[in-house]
Amino acid sequence: MLFQALSDGDDDKDDDDDEEWAAQILDRRAPAWIGVAPGDEIENLFGAMVRLDDADGTCPVEHGKPLLADPTPDPGSWACGWLTNTGAETGIWRIDFGDTFGTGYLFETRRNARTVPVLGGSARSATADSRPEASPAAFRRVASLPIPIAPGETVEIRARIDTPTDIEDADPAWRPELAFDAAVRARADGFGVILGASALLIAFLAAFGRLLGAAPAQRYAVYFTAATLAAASAEGYLAPLFAGVPPIGPLLVDKLLEAGQVAAHLTFVAAFLAGALPGHQAPRWLHRLAVASFVALTAAVGLSYAQGGIEAAMRYHDLGFELDPLLEDPATSLPRLIAASVSVLWYASVLWAAGLLLRHRKEGAVLFALGALILVGALAGSSFLDLLFDDLDDDNLTLRYALLADALLFAAAMVRQSFGLRDQRDAALQGELAAIREKVRLDETLRDARRDLSFARGLAESRRERLALTGHDLRQPLTSLGLAADAADRSDPVLAETLRTGIAYLKSVLDQAVEDTRPESAGAGDGAPAPDGPRPEPDPEDLPLQLVFTNAQRMFGTEAAEKALAFDVTPTDLVVQVHPVALIRMVSNLVSNAIKYTPSGRIALAAIAAEEGAIIEVSDTGPGLSETEIAQVMQTYRRGADVDGIEGEGLGLSSVQENARSLGLRFSLHRNEEGGLTARISGIPLAPAGGSAP
Repeated sequence: MLFQALSDGDDDKDDDDDEEWAAQILDRRAPAWIGVAPGDEIENLFGAMVRLDDADGTCPVEHGKPLLADPTPDPGSWACGWLTNTGAETGIWRIDFGDTFGTGYLFETRRNARTVPVLGGSARSATADSRPEASPAAFRRVASLPIPIAPGETVEIRARIDTPTDIEDADPAWRPELAFDAAVRARADGFGVILGASALLIAFLAAFGRLLGAAPAQRYAVYFTAATLAAASAEGYLAPLFAGVPPIGPLLVDKLLEAGQVAAHLTFVAAFLAGALPGHQAPRWLHRLAVASFVALTAAVGLSYAQGGIEAAMRYHDLGFELDPLLEDPATSLPRLIAASVSVLWYASVLWAAGLLLRHRKEGAVLFALGALILVGALAGSSFLDLLFDDLDDDNLTLRYALLADALLFAAAMVRQSFGLRDQRDAALQGELAAIREKVRLDETLRDARRDLSFARGLAESRRERLALTGHDLRQPLTSLGLAADAADRSDPVLAETLRTGIAYLKSVLDQAVEDTRPESAGAGDGAPAPDGPRPEPDPEDLPLQLVFTNAQRMFGTEAAEKALAFDVTPTDLVVQVHPVALIRMVSNLVSNAIKYTPSGRIALAAIAAEEGAIIEVSDTGPGLSETEIAQVMQTYRRGADVDGIEGEGLGLSSVQENARSLGLRFSLHRNEEGGLTARISGIPLAPAGGSAP
């Protein structure tokens, strides 16, 4: 089907002659006599013929009813025309249909009362045979025997119209022998080039599809093979394979190949979409359409053969791009209507697939779309646009190159898609490799972290044991200090009370430290390291803040007095709910820091009630800290700038901040306008009994 168009090499028509005959037909008159010289050509001999009433009627010399005028002639009717050689030499012509439309007509010449069949019936051309029972070797081109006409001789041409439905498409040409021979040679040469190029392209596509596993290339190779074999069969190249076989055999093979190429092209489109859009439903529906198209076209051939025998089936061979029935009379021929409908579905599917690929911007989409436009434009144009685009008429070189370009564009689209998909697979593999490398890196990091964690736990366990031993060793000296305080009570009661307060504070801190070092307290049994996460704090107790203030005054009053610092403690009756030891440690650290870093002036300790709870403030008149230093001293082992000669490890403020965080309190430092620093603990819950000391 497709390459039958490529193999035609007929000369261009004479458009002026066509227009002249068209005008005469519209005028419902035609000359019955035409003069021709050797080398002259009549593009449509039917346009120069008039109708006869019967086979034995006399052909009019002047004007008669044009053969191509309405209504269409009845089957078996006759037409005639007179041709005179007006040249000085004998001319030889042929009646050349150039296609299988000629199988429905019989031509004969009459001169000197002698009738000679030249086409159809018992006439056989040297290059074609229109008889149904003849060999199918040259069904593609139907031409008469050579018709010689001497100078000045007039010959009557008679035609029997057996298939009038094809009369407007038949276009039998009155062609000089030399022009006919040149057309036949050009056709053979052109088809040879097409076969060679097709074989190379099929080999490339098959190898490409096999090496890269490209399903579209494999499907297109099948389609191109079917198209090439169908064209070769129609041209008679496969005739030796069917020697001695009834004509129905080659006909069936020819039609199966022609139907197969339509189905194969649809499967190629489905494979291309499947590669470009994995998971899309379109390929599945295209496969179903391919099967339905093959069945419908094969059934149409069977119907055509059943209705008109092998002649009708042979005329009905351009299955893929005959759209005329859709534009003319759809009821004229059911098989042709089926074939035309399948063609429309084929074209629409290819164009729709091209649009889908362009919309998703897939690799090779532009090349595929160009190939689809050329395919549909060339095939549909050769079917019914020849009146608008003369270059598409008679299967000339324009259509030949258009379809070759279409095949190359589809091949380029497949190459682009295959390499694009390979690049995507390579990128996916690279991404997977990068993910594996990242996993290995994370595994190594996790392994290092576990090793560091194990080391840290071991170190923490070692220090826990050391702290437990230290706490145990300090209990005895504290007991001795308590006895010394009792002895000092007789000579200096004030000193004894101060010692008892300090010893009690040290004992509470030591008891808490020893409690924290117990494995069961840390949540680790059998010597295992403590689990991650904060340890739950003891339940809060009602604590009058005045007791905390009095304790601080007793502990640090003497130290403040030795530095000539005023230690102002504002009495308070607030009662809070808090862990006593933790709050005492926080206040003690703040008062100790204030005394340590204040060279002169005063220290103030006060408490106020607020909506969010009690607030404890420790103020001093020392040098203070900058905003940068305030953020710095909150960190462990960090101190302010001017601390030379002052003992300390940088643990006091960080300890207060950690205790405040564990109790859900807020701790902050503020610079005083008159100088110095104010440390503030806020958010201390008040006791529910009114917040007053009992």
